Amino acid sequence: MSPAVQRLTEEFIATIEAVVAERVNTRLRDVVAIGMIKVPKVRRKAPVQLCPAPGCANRAAPVFGMVCASHKDTAKATVRAWREKRRAAKGR
Repeated sequence: MSPAVQRLTEEFIATIEAVVAERVNTRLRDVVAIGMIKVPKVRRKAPVQLCPAPGCANRAAPVFGMVCASHKDTAKATVRAWREKRRAAKGR
């Protein structure tokens, strides 16, 4: 093969290698950028908190001190005792 053809072949191969390398780098940057995008987590609602009074199935509310409307006037010490009794029953 003549030196001129050899030189042209090597230049052609070098050009193709440069183009391929550039496209690979661009593709890798795009893939890495997509992987770095943080997807927001879906917020799960907290479970419904029930009134601690024994046998009561009503929802507790912060406005009533985390007891239901019918037990809102109960003494705090009594409510504390109900909660301790329920924790003991759950094994905590």
